[in-house]
Amino acid sequence: MLVGQIGKAGTKLILTADLIDVASGRTLGSQRQEADSSTELFALAGAIAQQTREQLGIDADVGSTSAFDLAKALTDNEEAYRRYVLGETALQRLEVEDALVEFEAAIAEDPSFALAYYKASSAITWGALGDPIAKLEAGLPHIGRLPEHWQTTYRAVLESDKGNNDEAWQLFDELTLSGVNLPDAYYWQGEIATHDSRYWDPRKANELFERVLDLDPSYRLVFVHLFDGYVMAGDLPTARRLLERYTEDFPGDPTVDRAAAVLLAAEGEIDQGIAMLQTLSEWDVPTRSRLEILQLMVGNWQRVRELVARDEVQASPTDWPDLAAKRADAATGEGQLGEAIAELEEAAILVEAS
Repeated sequence: MLVGQIGKAGTKLILTADLIDVASGRTLGSQRQEADSSTELFALAGAIAQQTREQLGIDADVGSTSAFDLAKALTDNEEAYRRYVLGETALQRLEVEDALVEFEAAIAEDPSFALAYYKASSAITWGALGDPIAKLEAGLPHIGRLPEHWQTTYRAVLESDKGNNDEAWQLFDELTLSGVNLPDAYYWQGEIATHDSRYWDPRKANELFERVLDLDPSYRLVFVHLFDGYVMAGDLPTARRLLERYTEDFPGDPTVDRAAAVLLAAEGEIDQGIAMLQTLSEWDVPTRSRLEILQLMVGNWQRVRELVARDEVQASPTDWPDLAAKRADAATGEGQLGEAIAELEEAAILVEAS
């Protein structure tokens, strides 16, 4: 782990960094850089990275063809970068609304901050907060600032959001098959393998999501898909190991708690799973979505209808087909087959329209 701090010595800013062996706590190397102004700190990032590689015995040419210039590739605006870091931190906590506020603030400070547009679109997607395509297209003229592999990822995500998953898959293949160490490339290709019927491949999706965690163990956004993939494949021991890891790292996290309830149900303890979900925030849409599924499993049709009705108040258009399908399931359970058919036809129309 690389840790450090910024301090002042007279008119100069002092940047210090220590490379720590996490297992032993031993310091492997230390660095010190001086800057005359805050804007120079961006230029020092490349120097710190290069010295770290040397201390680790990594050749300077491995993984890149040139030194990384933070200011040139991302932004030279100190406040824009600060807001971006706050947004990235919130995004990894799955606090998507807070993340979007910070990314928008970063863009306002530096309208050419391409990666801020990209991350804002991610927050919009995961939180169903608007149109991610518009955000990506707004940042598209500025992606020349990004490293080449990020430019390819940016274009691939935009194509996928537009529904052009053939083009997106080809672009992601260029990245992932080349072994690029970019978690987002593997994550978004895994999304396609999860959601697009033409590329649907649970085994492939799990491999891609596992690669994300190999590259970045803190990449929490991958947890839900990977956990669900293990459960759907019937690999409950692996699902439990993943759950235990995240429970230890993120105690009290509602995403992890929801997964624990689902695993109880998958292991045959459906009533316990339902009881656990009901202790969480019932007004939280992801919690109710899981609860709806478990209530369907035990035949509580009226309870499913109540939960779906509440979801409709907050749901985005992309969620409407799923809600219609759940109403159809409840109607089927009640023996109302005509109503079920009508709901399924409505769901099909909504999917076609999207």
